[in-house]
Amino acid sequence: MIDDYHDAQLPEDEEPEETAKAYLHMLESANKPLHEHTKMSQLDAISRVMALKSQFGFPRDCFDALVTVIGEMLPEGHVLPPNIYEAKKIITALKMPYEQIHACPNQCLLFRKQYADDKYCAKCKSSRYIEVDHGDGQKKHLKIPAKITENSAALHEQGVCQTNDVAQTWEEIQQRQAGTSIGW
Repeated sequence: MIDDYHDAQLPEDEEPEETAKAYLHMLESANKPLHEHTKMSQLDAISRVMALKSQFGFPRDCFDALVTVIGEMLPEGHVLPPNIYEAKKIITALKMPYEQIHACPNQCLLFRKQYADDKYCAKCKSSRYIEVDHGDGQKKHLKIPAKITENSAALHEQGVCQTNDVAQTWEEIQQRQAGTSIGW
C-alpha cells in the first residue's frame, strides 16, 4: 500500500481534493514514529488513547490532561498531539463512526431504545436535559443533555468493546466489567 502511495503522487501543479488531503495526512501519521526511539506510529498512539477515552468515558478535559502527562514522559521532539482537537484532526480520514448517547446524570440508564424519547429517567426521575430555574419556581429544560456517552463502532472492531450492542443501563455496564453478567 505504501508503494501505491508513492506511485500515485499527484503532479506538483495539481491540488488533491479535501478527502484525499485528509487521507494523505492520515497515511503520513501512520508512517511517522511517535518519537525517534519507538516503532509505534503517531496514528497508533492516537487511536489507542482515543480508544481509552471512549472505553472509560473520559471527558475532554481528562483526555487533554492524559495526553499532556504522556507527552511530558516522552522524549523531546515527540509528535503526540497535545489535545483532543488536534488528535481528531489527524484521524478524521478514518471516518470512524460513533454515536453520542444521552445518559442519566445519576448513571441509571442510557436514553436509547425504549427510552430514546424520554425527558426524564425512568428509574430516578432525573432530567435528561440541563434544567435552569428562572426564579419563579418553574424550571426550563435546555436542549443540552445532562450527560453524554459515546459508542464507537470502531472500538467494537478493534476488540476494545466485546459486545456489538451498548448495554442498556450503567448497571449492566458495571456488571459486565465485574464479570457478574452473562454475555460479556
